[in-house]
Amino acid sequence: GGSALSYGASVLVRRFRDKVGFHLDVKDTPVERVLKLIADHEIADRCIAMSDDLRTLAELKRRRPEVVCEWTQNTLGRRQNGQGEWVPLDRDAQLQDFRDALGSANGLGVEMLCTKGLDAEKVALCREYGVTVRPSANELAAGDGAAHLKMGVEWLLCDDPERVQKAALALRGREAIAPGSTTVRSWLVASRKQTESWTLIGVNLIKEKQTAVDQEPLL
Repeated sequence: GGSALSYGASVLVRRFRDKVGFHLDVKDTPVERVLKLIADHEIADRCIAMSDDLRTLAELKRRRPEVVCEWTQNTLGRRQNGQGEWVPLDRDAQLQDFRDALGSANGLGVEMLCTKGLDAEKVALCREYGVTVRPSANELAAGDGAAHLKMGVEWLLCDDPERVQKAALALRGREAIAPGSTTVRSWLVASRKQTESWTLIGVNLIKEKQTAVDQEPLL
């Protein structure tokens, strides 16, 4: 994730457009600017637009329905108690919370969900609704993602892509790695049709120092 999209984002996209896909953390960036970035660099099929605001994602889908959108909702299945601590709901309430969120995402055409506290049953529920789910990047941290891959998760955003790729290969074989020409959109279509079992791996850009060119963690 990163701060609002800026000049640095455009430079990064131009530099890496033909090599990777892009995970755009929209935050408070106006939808018009996000759409301009996507249109200027022709990356509608090569990006995921992420936001915790469903209204923003709804507007993006209305204007560019082919752009894959991801809703970040890290409080599913949990509520704050009187001390301000986040505590899990009982099991039935957790699953209903997921169903409600998945119904909202489905209704807007949002294809992806990022959340915490996943398990195999919740991942299967997401698949039932046609929504691709991943754990929060903070929850995954520098781990290899093996536990989530065993749950059936197909998309991971991580700090160490080599470790995650190694885990995916060990658990799913060579067919887990998509060809280099695969776009985000073609990966999602193949996943939905279950014609391929590719694992999508994204990497957080971690920077100790930021400049006018690289102030956006995009991928």
